[in-house]
Amino acid sequence: MTSVNLFPHKKNASTHNTVLTDEEIHAMELKLEDPEYINAAIYRLASIITERVLNGGLDYENMNCKKRIRI
Repeated sequence: MTSVNLFPHKKNASTHNTVLTDEEIHAMELKLEDPEYINAAIYRLASIITERVLNGGLDYENMNCKKRIRI
């Protein structure tokens, strides 16, 4: 399996938009079918959320989220 970062860390993100090749798209599709990759991605996301919560919360006040208005 090729080593393609499906969701690269923001520090490694390029400064310009790139067009993915068919090979890169296929490599991403293979990763998304791999249970180990999915489990690792979930673990990484959980680690990021846990770290943010332990460092003082998710700072919902400063998040740019659209608020729903109930009628």
